[in-house]
Amino acid sequence: MNSLYRSLTVLLLVLCNLVLVPMAWLTYERTQNESQALYTANRAALKARLTRTLPPVVWQLDERLIVENLDAELSTPGVLAIELVGDAGLRLGRVRDGEAIRDLAPSERPGADEVLTLPIIYQGGEPLAQAWVYLSHQGLAEADQARLGWLAVAVILTNLLLLGALAWLWQRVTERPLIRLRQVLDALAQPGAPLPDWQPHREELLPLAESCRRISERLTASDNRCQAAEAALDTARRQAEYSRRSWRAARQLVVRSEKPAAIGRLAAGVASAIHSAAGSSLDLSTQLHAATHELYETLPDTGDSGPLARYCRDAEGYSLALLEHTRQISALVGSLRQIALDQEHNPRRDFQLKDYLNDLLTCLRAGYSPLPAELKLDCPADLVLNSYPGTFAQVIIQLVSNALEHAFTHHARYGEVVIRGTRQDGDAVRLVIQDNGAGLPEHARQWFETSCPTPEEDTQGAVGPGLLIVCMLVRQELGGDIHMESQPGHGTTYTLTLPTLAPQRRRGTEDA
Repeated sequence: MNSLYRSLTVLLLVLCNLVLVPMAWLTYERTQNESQALYTANRAALKARLTRTLPPVVWQLDERLIVENLDAELSTPGVLAIELVGDAGLRLGRVRDGEAIRDLAPSERPGADEVLTLPIIYQGGEPLAQAWVYLSHQGLAEADQARLGWLAVAVILTNLLLLGALAWLWQRVTERPLIRLRQVLDALAQPGAPLPDWQPHREELLPLAESCRRISERLTASDNRCQAAEAALDTARRQAEYSRRSWRAARQLVVRSEKPAAIGRLAAGVASAIHSAAGSSLDLSTQLHAATHELYETLPDTGDSGPLARYCRDAEGYSLALLEHTRQISALVGSLRQIALDQEHNPRRDFQLKDYLNDLLTCLRAGYSPLPAELKLDCPADLVLNSYPGTFAQVIIQLVSNALEHAFTHHARYGEVVIRGTRQDGDAVRLVIQDNGAGLPEHARQWFETSCPTPEEDTQGAVGPGLLIVCMLVRQELGGDIHMESQPGHGTTYTLTLPTLAPQRRRGTEDA
């Protein structure tokens, strides 16, 4: 703003001086011409007076009168000296010396700018004498300098007055409104700040104030639209992130479900064949034990020392042991067959929770040699679930297998994995799977408590794909919830809350 003020000041001074200086110069030229004309008129008047007054006194040769006339004419401005030389030996001159007037010496010649020569003629006769008038232009020069100085002072005073008037007008008409306008624009630049009430006092600035108000309203509307767009974008980004994570987790689930499904179908076929053979072996073992016992009972009472008696006694013991092992194999194969069928078809049905957990633990015990931890079950016998046993089995097997394979790798004491089942208030069952193994680190617990992070997002490897699938199966397939508590060195506890009546599957899930 100061640079604008300086520029306007310089421009105004230049324009004013372009007008004032020529006017002052014209005034100076005019006054100089007037002074020159006055000087010429005075010289002509002096010449006329001398021509009129000197001839009589020269004719009379009265020096006193001549001196008085000469002294009287020396009072005229610009006259330095007058010298009079006559035919009869008359030689008389007077000169101004400062404020005094004295006689002019015969050899003295004053430094005059102009010498006026006048013949003294009396009554049209012969010239009586010759007069020389010495004139000086110093008075004219001093007058010109005085006028020039006065004009310069007038121009300077005019410029000062213009500067003062310009400063006053600039401050009142331009600077104050511009400062107020800057304050308004600064207020507009602050987000959320109210617009100051600006009422300019000059009509020229009213459109500018109205434009500022329109700009403010437009900026406020644009800011509101930007905030709404940012909020919508943030919501869309969160939804897209949730969809992306859900899609990746579902893809991982589908990929990892293909192999268990194929293995389940193969295991179901093998288990069916083994179950048939085990059933036949059980029947034959039962018949062999009954026949051996019947033969042993029909032997005569001759003591146990005979070969036949010893054979019958040993055969009965062997057949009894074979019968017991065949029953165990049949039960194990039956459990494996049922679990494999559930894995293959996964129908929704009622099943006893304790019996099904016993079958799962039996299969798990048979799958590990040696068993790194003892598997224990504490569950009431009257708990019944109407759910998807295949999905339920996959969850339990994954959690227990994860504990057996990872929790006791560097564990000194013998481990335990305990499954406790209780009935919750309402139609829900609570399962707690607890081990006394190594536990999980802090970041693993944080990852597990989030909404099922995908394996790509599990950059630290804290939660494996199995636990991610368990999280999704419990929350999406079984309609329950799962939480984890773990401390390094103090084991891990998984708490599952499952409804006794599982939700219906979506059509896409059933078709799959």
